[in-house]
Amino acid sequence: MKKTMIKPVLLRDDYELLISLINNRTRASYDRKNVNRLQTELENSQVVKSNSFPINTVRLNSSVSIVDLADKSEFKFQIVLPDRANFASGKISIVSPLGTAMIGYSVGQQFTCPGQAGNKIFLIRKVQNAMP
Repeated sequence: MKKTMIKPVLLRDDYELLISLINNRTRASYDRKNVNRLQTELENSQVVKSNSFPINTVRLNSSVSIVDLADKSEFKFQIVLPDRANFASGKISIVSPLGTAMIGYSVGQQFTCPGQAGNKIFLIRKVQNAMP
């Protein structure tokens, strides 16, 4: 059975901000592999206006609860721009592997995050957004 790929859904404002971030900052200021991964994710996404954006979908500034499907551990984060990232405060950068992997996916969907020990699969359990 062929697995259907789910296209991430991005809010147009977030998409434009992230493209600007990629284009206007020197790639040396971030891990090149992570920036390239984010750019690929943006290129493969469906971009929508705010009136068509699903409220339960991960976007910039979302508060997200995810579950590691291998060991059932749960994590809670807020997805933020790189200059606001603070892991100790539960804020992860959109440019991080985890931030990039989950952007555009919705509650109930699974996503794969690359890591040093191999890929991990997570389930999005909860998303909280403040819509513009």
